[in-house]
Amino acid sequence: SETELSYTPIVININEHSIKDLNKNVRYILSRRDIQNRQVFFLISSAVSIKELTRVINDLGVSEPQVIYSMDDTIIESYLSVYPFTNYINCYLQMLKKLTGEIESSLESDKTEIEESNKVINNQLSSIDDLIHRVRNVGYDFEKKDVIAVPDEWIECKDTIDDDIYRWKEKKTRISTESDFIAYSDEFDLYVHEEWKKFTDSISQLYNSSCNQVYENGYLKYSEICYEEDFKAVSSVPECIVDYEIGDIKLCLAELKHEECITQKEDFLGKIFGNSSSSETEMVTETAYYLKEWREMVSILMESKMNSVIKSYYEKLCQYSNLISNEYITKLNSIIAEEDVHKERIMSELSEDNKIIHEDMKWIDNLNEKIAIIERG
Repeated sequence: SETELSYTPIVININEHSIKDLNKNVRYILSRRDIQNRQVFFLISSAVSIKELTRVINDLGVSEPQVIYSMDDTIIESYLSVYPFTNYINCYLQMLKKLTGEIESSLESDKTEIEESNKVINNQLSSIDDLIHRVRNVGYDFEKKDVIAVPDEWIECKDTIDDDIYRWKEKKTRISTESDFIAYSDEFDLYVHEEWKKFTDSISQLYNSSCNQVYENGYLKYSEICYEEDFKAVSSVPECIVDYEIGDIKLCLAELKHEECITQKEDFLGKIFGNSSSSETEMVTETAYYLKEWREMVSILMESKMNSVIKSYYEKLCQYSNLISNEYITKLNSIIAEEDVHKERIMSELSEDNKIIHEDMKWIDNLNEKIAIIERG
């Protein structure tokens, strides 16, 4: 069985050796119900690019990673100053849960003894209690609002575009005439804008697909309560307007020029009649462009803008997930309120002893719910 890690500070040590396991480790930690982001710290080695690493952690679903540079960092010291109190509270909560469990078992035993006299009514009450229990559990799941990681398909889409940029004219190394510059820069500019449109169209489709998945997951979670009334959230998918544009890259390409001294080539007549020695060979200046530098420059530009687009869509996806969760939470709370009224009406028909037992059970349920609320913070 897994060790209980509630409130325990967790430090993920990231260096050039452990970085390969970062994806697996972070996804595992985020999947644990007993771990919250505020107790996770990232100890980053100076040999690792902090900027790039922060982006990777963001993509994994940690929007504001707590980065530390040593074990005595002020951030972790601040948490550790509070941790003993939270751990102390947690220990007592576990003791209280154990005690309420014992009381509940005792009440269940007493309840069984007097249930036979009110069997039909007690069956109705039991069904209502089961329903309320299922509704509360599903409600807790919605309230938890699991951290959504940036979908892998979005990152794959970005990587595909980047690969396409690097594959453009990959066998062509160098151009050196003005006519070649105009032709190649026009072609590359058009190619880059087509790739940008392909990316924004793909991300928009993937965003809608991810929102549909959030909607389906919400409905499936609600369906777990097996309630007679069907209900589906009606929140609209937030529109994401992307204002990022690539612009004209030809001016940037023109700046990537190299003035190189080369040997002047002889013309046709010079080759036939010329009699110049190697010492008389003239050196001339030639403007050259290396297409590899073009591809690298555009890749850096696209990377930044694609990350901005993904961030915008990701924020909207999280917003939609919260809208769906809140809508179902409201519905679940209304079901509990309705069933409590129904339960009170049925309980009025119980014997006095049975009423006392049910009141005690209700008190225990309320206490357990308050303990759960404290645990969730």
